[in-house]
Amino acid sequence: MRRGWWVGVLAALALNAVADVQQSLDYRDYPVKPRSDESISDALYRASPILEAGRVFHGYTRWWVEWRFWWRETANRQCRIDRVSVEVQGEIQLPRLDGGTPSQRERFNRYREALHQHELVHYGFGLRAGREIENSLRNLPPEASCLELETRANETGYEILRDYRQLEDRYDRETEHGRTQGAWLED
Repeated sequence: MRRGWWVGVLAALALNAVADVQQSLDYRDYPVKPRSDESISDALYRASPILEAGRVFHGYTRWWVEWRFWWRETANRQCRIDRVSVEVQGEIQLPRLDGGTPSQRERFNRYREALHQHELVHYGFGLRAGREIENSLRNLPPEASCLELETRANETGYEILRDYRQLEDRYDRETEHGRTQGAWLED
């Protein structure tokens, strides 16, 4: 069951076009320079600048969703959202191998590709959150005042972000931070 659920998520995240949501994804790498007698796992642990909750990770994805909306008064003096703009920005940090033996490079390349795929799914959560925020704000019913509408719209956006952060945490728990997807090195 677990696998089937994530296959659906991966399929949904594979879509590049996300309604009218503007998106950008940047990459940042860090060098890994293994000694010839060192395992790739040890070299990554030594080189990684990514530390979260006291744990070292080899890859990391950050995403942000920003939304703006404009409203207008209706004929019956209610306030309705007229236009919505959503932007999703992301950054994926991954290791880059500098040097290494042929067997180290081969092992690293397989591992890095699995890690990259795992991190892309993390970014996809941001894209899905952005799309849901855009759709939800476009479909909010009118309010008696523009202040009430603004409050409701922002509460809606933040609630959606919380939901997607929880889904993202669940994804990491169920995949063991990518281990079940091949983003793991046994030495």
